[in-house]
Amino acid sequence: MALPKPSEVSTKKGAVTADKNRVTADEKKIKDHRLEIKALEGKIQVLLDGLPKKQLDAENAEADAEEMLRSIEEEIGLSIKAMESSVLQGGTATFEAEYDKSQLPGGKLHDLHVQPLWNTGGCTIKTGDIHSETITVDTSSVQPGDYGISLSLTFI
Repeated sequence: MALPKPSEVSTKKGAVTADKNRVTADEKKIKDHRLEIKALEGKIQVLLDGLPKKQLDAENAEADAEEMLRSIEEEIGLSIKAMESSVLQGGTATFEAEYDKSQLPGGKLHDLHVQPLWNTGGCTIKTGDIHSETITVDTSSVQPGDYGISLSLTFI
């Protein structure tokens, strides 16, 4: 076998050095990423540790808000007024939110930053929407008179 030329030896040495440098660079990146992951895991743990209190605070705030909404409903005498309804299945029924407007600043629910929230008991709303003061529903999916309509307040 003939001896390699000095340029071939230099090329091989350069290739080895380059490959070793790529390995070292990747090992450094892996180490850096592991440190980043460890730091992120620490941040995640801090958030997880604080989560139960935040969840409890959110539940308490929601309960307080619901209590306030129910109090407003009671104070203004929120009720449902049936405007017109079909006694036959497949007809329509119209309902209106009824309440004492004199109890509200400006006489409107929106002035208090609340709005109606209809539960239609499975009936499809034909006119209005779940936040309208008046709705007309399609009664074809329920028995006559068994509409299951309810009304409450929710925040805007």
